[in-house]
Amino acid sequence: MPRKQEPNSVATIVGLLLVGNDVNIENKTLSSVSVMISQLKRKEEHKDKKFKVKQVNGTVVVSRVI
Repeated sequence: MPRKQEPNSVATIVGLLLVGNDVNIENKTLSSVSVMISQLKRKEEHKDKKFKVKQVNGTVVVSRVI
């Protein structure tokens, strides 16, 4: 049985991003956030979304492009 997704998880926050917006994620590595986004994009409702992921001064920044 899959785990229940928390309302303040990275996947939930990134899934709700609107085009042109971004979110700063602290206490996570660039690679772990990238994996979470790739798993999120496997879901039908998120498969067409495009994101840019970068790290600035220890903070991971996720931007919604499309």
